[in-house]
Amino acid sequence: MVNTLREYELEAPALEIVEGEQTEEIKQRYEITNLESLNWAFRQIANAQAELKKNQALADVEIDRIKRWQEIESKSHLNTVEFFQHLIAEYHTKELAENPEKKTISTPYGKSKSTTSSAQPDKQDEEQIIKFVEENELPFVEKVPKLKWADLKKTLKVVEKEGEQIIIDENGQVVPGVAVKPQTTTFKVEI
Repeated sequence: MVNTLREYELEAPALEIVEGEQTEEIKQRYEITNLESLNWAFRQIANAQAELKKNQALADVEIDRIKRWQEIESKSHLNTVEFFQHLIAEYHTKELAENPEKKTISTPYGKSKSTTSSAQPDKQDEEQIIKFVEENELPFVEKVPKLKWADLKKTLKVVEKEGEQIIIDENGQVVPGVAVKPQTTTFKVEI
């Protein structure tokens, strides 16, 4: 019954708004002059919104289905990319060991680029660091205790003491709550 009523309402003085049509042209074709015509306009909006919801629900189902298909179809290709990137990184690691200047290896089909970062401070326990900074009256803590890590990190150094790497400040004091992030080399494959 709802569908029949809905069809009847849609057949009432039909108003099709063509995209880009001027407002004045719409007003000349249909004008709301009383509560009945206002009520009819509300019903048209409700019907159009119901159709929009129905279309969105259908689209969502299809989008999910397509995403699942894409994941299934892409899995083996992603595994292939990961496998060969790993092999390239292993090869490049060997080449770097033989020639540390060989940071980029290039072929007509791609490049392997290595980036080496030096050992640097790595924040482990912010509370300990804040306590250290406050005790030493360093300007790296905001009034509301929030560590200015980027600024403090610039003043810290990685040094070796008794065969172990440690973090010290510019006065040579060991900074608690900071660990040494070891030197790493990463590889980027470009196609």
